[in-house]
Amino acid sequence: EIGVRLVGSEMCIRDSSSSAFINRKDVRDAIFSRDNNKCIICGSTDNLQIDHIHSVYSVIKGQYPLERLNSEENLRTLCNHCNASKIP
Repeated sequence: EIGVRLVGSEMCIRDSSSSAFINRKDVRDAIFSRDNNKCIICGSTDNLQIDHIHSVYSVIKGQYPLERLNSEENLRTLCNHCNASKIP
């Protein structure tokens, strides 16, 4: 689970646990399988990654609930190119 703490009036999130979660083999296999082992944007099967649709940053800003950050509906398969090209 993600570590959250308050610093002044800002919520801070330690993302290492989120990264560890999406790098787990069982999580990667489940999301890749659900998305037919291809990037959901361009269809590539090369250099696939798990992406958070709503980012850790959106949780920090209060725009997305922390408890849903690593939910299946917030994870998707993207290739490295599409993931690097998305608008934050």
